[in-house]
Amino acid sequence: MSGIKEALNQPHKFYYEKMQSIFNIVDLLKSSKYVKSAKNEKANDTMTNYYHYFEIKIKRECSYIVVRENKGKLYYFYSIVEEIR
Repeated sequence: MSGIKEALNQPHKFYYEKMQSIFNIVDLLKSSKYVKSAKNEKANDTMTNYYHYFEIKIKRECSYIVVRENKGKLYYFYSIVEEIR
């Protein structure tokens, strides 16, 4: 549930289209391009261990699906962002 809240509150240049993308997240992930993983340096025993980024297009511009991986190797949708930090 926190991923949905994060995704809804995340600003985006194409906010409406980003919101529509959330409804199609499974199909978007299937057709996305894997970009990279980043270790969460602030992680503790109960937090996200890694973030995984997948490139998608929203209105012909790159955006990224962010998937969290916790310490138990479970994966959760987290957000859609315009840039990778």
